[in-house]
Amino acid sequence: SQRLGLKFPVARIKRQMRKSLTHNQKYVHISAAVYLAGVLDFLVGELLEAAGDTARGDNKAKITPRHIFLAIKKDNELDVLLQDAMISEGGV
Repeated sequence: SQRLGLKFPVARIKRQMRKSLTHNQKYVHISAAVYLAGVLDFLVGELLEAAGDTARGDNKAKITPRHIFLAIKKDNELDVLLQDAMISEGGV
């Protein structure tokens, strides 16, 4: 993970991917886990950047669930991707 510059642990993601498979399909190629770690890294980075901008707009030093909710609603792509997500204490 560190060699690739990723924040998410590839080995843990691979283990979780393997757990989610049926008994007939227990093999997960490492490149699939690396790819998923990269996607998660990108999405979380985009979300935190947008939520940080929203928090700064409110003159706050901490990102709250409300800031995350508002950041998702402001970004059309994130809004479509996370349309069914429920954010605790995010508001309506």
